[in-house]
Amino acid sequence: MTRLILAACLFGLTTVGSVLPGTAQAFTITWDRNNDPAVTDYQVFMCWKPGCKVVPVLPEYTVPQPPVGTKPSITLKLQGKSGALAIASRNKNGQVSELSKPVRFVKHKR
Repeated sequence: MTRLILAACLFGLTTVGSVLPGTAQAFTITWDRNNDPAVTDYQVFMCWKPGCKVVPVLPEYTVPQPPVGTKPSITLKLQGKSGALAIASRNKNGQVSELSKPVRFVKHKR
């Protein structure tokens, strides 16, 4: 059986995931909404090797800014994968914030 561990060490970022043998492991990542009215979306940057460094070159995913009172989130299928992800907000002028602290995910076998 393969088990995935997602280490959330980012302020305001939480993870909820299913770790069920024989099923696709889907993890929902949520974070605190940026209240700046100029923010239009969030970019999710990832790297795909154990111990890798996330760099803000090309985002893997873009998450639209949700309505006030709703946390942004994304659900990822990470079964059998190791790496890390970090998130940055982007405003209507295309300016991107600094990356969040990376969140690592590691494939473990029992």
